Amino acid sequence: MKRSKRFWFERHRWSIIDGLHLFVGGKDAKSNDALIKKHMKKDDLYFHADLHGAASCISKLKIGFEPDQNPPPYLPKGVQAYRICDSMENNEFSADAINQSANMALIWSRGWTGGGGAGTTFWVKPGQVSKTAETGEFVGKGAFIVRGDRNWIKDLEMKMAIGLICINGVPLLFGGTNKIVSSLCSRWAEIQPSRNKKEILANQISKHTGLLTDDILPILPGPCEIEVDHGLLS
Repeated sequence: MKRSKRFWFERHRWSIIDGLHLFVGGKDAKSNDALIKKHMKKDDLYFHADLHGAASCISKLKIGFEPDQNPPPYLPKGVQAYRICDSMENNEFSADAINQSANMALIWSRGWTGGGGAGTTFWVKPGQVSKTAETGEFVGKGAFIVRGDRNWIKDLEMKMAIGLICINGVPLLFGGTNKIVSSLCSRWAEIQPSRNKKEILANQISKHTGLLTDDILPILPGPCEIEVDHGLLS
């Protein structure tokens, strides 16, 4: 059964990072523009993998998730329930949150489709990100100019995990780093780049979870396969 309504962050790539903050990234040039113009606030952080055409990504300081005190009774055993929170109390991101954000920015780049390996991501404060070009500069659709010093994070692994989670009563597949997914999900799996089309894995997950493939496909970063299953397909 198709869902009639989706969360705003599902229009983009999304994940959860340490501290239960929301992390979002553009899906294409239009999505990049919308994300930065509408959703980047002064307390957030901007991330970008060191690869041409990579997504613009944001760690949201004030928007995230909290445990659902009244989880829906129909939830399968072992699926944790959370609710969206737009008044997170953390005043800064942890080092883990920053590293996880950098890792997801890399995973959502063409580095994944390139077969993996390690990569580099940088982060800056929102005030350093601009759509305004200087004389002689050109800023294309979905692109931004970053001014000032960049904070580089190197040797990031092309590894990702996916798991079952429930947000505001809606069961979803969630993708993130192994560390955060394993901490939030009882049923999860580690995935790796593969030559297999992601539709093959999406159909497998749908069969074992009851989720629609249309809700699963956007979570998978590209051609992939399960490296280690921790109960997702059981």
